Amino acid sequence: MKKLTERLYLITKSSARTAAVFLTATCCCLTVSVTALYAQDYSCRQVQNPILPYQYNYFLTDGEAHNFGGKIYTYQCWDANPGEGYASQFYMQMETDDMKQWTVRKILDSRDTVIPEEHRGKILWDCDGAYNKTTGKYLLYGFFDPDFNRFNNPMFVLESDKPSGTFTNFRYIVGDKSGEKIDGISAQVFTDDDGQRYITYGIPTPSSGNYHKVVIARLADDNVVAESSVTEITPSVRDFFENPSIRKRGDTYYFLYAENVGPVPQKDDPRESLTWAPKRLSYATSKNIFGPWTYRGVIISVEQMAGNTNIQGCIEQLNGQWYVFYHRILQGLPYKRAECVEKIFFDRDGFIIPVEPSSSGAGDGLKTSETIWFNSAVTGFNYKFSPAGKYGGVTFDSNAETGFRYVMFTGKEKSVAFHGEGLENIEYIKVCAGTKIIGNGKYDGGKITLHDVPEGKAELNIIITAKGEVRLETLNFEHSR
Repeated sequence: MKKLTERLYLITKSSARTAAVFLTATCCCLTVSVTALYAQDYSCRQVQNPILPYQYNYFLTDGEAHNFGGKIYTYQCWDANPGEGYASQFYMQMETDDMKQWTVRKILDSRDTVIPEEHRGKILWDCDGAYNKTTGKYLLYGFFDPDFNRFNNPMFVLESDKPSGTFTNFRYIVGDKSGEKIDGISAQVFTDDDGQRYITYGIPTPSSGNYHKVVIARLADDNVVAESSVTEITPSVRDFFENPSIRKRGDTYYFLYAENVGPVPQKDDPRESLTWAPKRLSYATSKNIFGPWTYRGVIISVEQMAGNTNIQGCIEQLNGQWYVFYHRILQGLPYKRAECVEKIFFDRDGFIIPVEPSSSGAGDGLKTSETIWFNSAVTGFNYKFSPAGKYGGVTFDSNAETGFRYVMFTGKEKSVAFHGEGLENIEYIKVCAGTKIIGNGKYDGGKITLHDVPEGKAELNIIITAKGEVRLETLNFEHSR
């Protein structure tokens, strides 16, 4: 494939300025000009999963979402170097007031002088945002690339007048009696109805059967933990791995976390077999924030998604609707994760009704008037995600099925065309809306004619017979007038 370089000029508006963001695509893979990223916010409109368009290269992960003033603000990492490892030197944020229009910005760079010299330039892992009602300050909590062997993982906090920064006044999280730095990972802060704030975080325990312990403690100040209140709740939650997150609905506390379902063999993964696999976003409930907590099950899982071994997430509400935010792996690359979202609902007893990963995210379904990316597939068998091509796709070399959950059909779709490489190896294609066959036949490189397409929301399933390797990147529907 020829080396391709293209420059896109994305002209966007932020509240303070109009900015030009320059993206450069090389070798058919889009990369962001980091220099441009520093100075500008920019916006996009999209309603599907992942939340942000592929071409922006914003693989945001480990998100905590909060409703501040009627808007959702996320606090998260950025897998900016997918071939090198998790996260990067940046904390990022998405902002929305309608789950459709998103503003993306950088909120911290570990190379900035606000970071102590001993940690300057280090990788930034899981973060969270909070609000101090007394001081009127918004807070950014985080920790640096952990050293699980030396137990040297100090957590920290910064503050700002706005939920989006600029964040200053770096402080380590310390104990109120000892004055010593608190060693922990994935700190998340919860503010109760009375204004009292609590911090929950994981404690690395590499020699134990559980990967991490998890504790909850009262905050005496933004960066001060009341040491006498530290309470371990690991025994109350099943197979805790990481990413504690607390929310409250009515008089019930919800404790979310990544549940370990390992070990999982990964033949195609450079890390070989994994002794861990946090594939489930699970939760427990309690009437008291210190417990006892009761395990309630899984909210969402990536166990059935090809190549996915990692999930983290939280829940938050906007305009009366609750959502679960989570990340999943893209293009089969372990270090290339992207933020996704689903609507969630509670049953009459206050338990969260489990949901499945979707292609359509917060929307009702992908539009057939727009290009559909195979990177958004969530169901099927005998295929792998691939980073090849401009934005990646799925690959297979025999019989395979790829599915999208969900698509909003108009009933006027008359044909569908596929784009990718190795299409000459396709022998037969069957197209289904749910369980109904709406098109099938031998494939000669052209379009598959559709018939009797139902109107409304349904899964789109593509069943293919191939005699050699095929990579599918996109599909497009043609409509009758």
